[in-house]
Amino acid sequence: MTTNPINLNQMLASSFSMADGGKLPEKFTADGANISPHVGWQRLPRDTRSIAIIMSDPDAIGGTKIHWGIFNIPSFMIELEEAIPLERSIGPAIKQVVNDFGKIGYYGPLSANGRHRYVFTVCALDSMLELPFNPTGQNLITAMHGHLLEKALLRTYYGSDTPEHKRSKLQIIPD
Repeated sequence: MTTNPINLNQMLASSFSMADGGKLPEKFTADGANISPHVGWQRLPRDTRSIAIIMSDPDAIGGTKIHWGIFNIPSFMIELEEAIPLERSIGPAIKQVVNDFGKIGYYGPLSANGRHRYVFTVCALDSMLELPFNPTGQNLITAMHGHLLEKALLRTYYGSDTPEHKRSKLQIIPD
């Protein structure tokens, strides 16, 4: 019998705010306080110079939407705390993108959109990135090409299987 050995060098992502595979707590959504969750990482590749995090919604109508992009996180950091300010620059190096909702920083999901999956991709990069003023998530993804050493994922979901507006219509249909 063969077993797959565990790779103890593989990069990991974790969070105190949410469980991998679990439901995103409401306080991290636009239905709640709409603050960014804690995201941590460990086992970075040796040549890591910076970290980038992208939160995406692969179930969005019209294609994947980026809810959050943050980059140039120094490699000596091991986590981002909850509630990162909605500013272009955090400290001397860390920058945030304009998300697909036209806002700088984190923008959480809405339950009215039904149940969607959300993926937090933590990327170890071999350099700090130079992006234009007010970069988009797509600018960040493009800039990471050729610099990605390794990535780790946190997966979560939010919303119900039946959106609220559909549920209310179902309740008013007579028997």
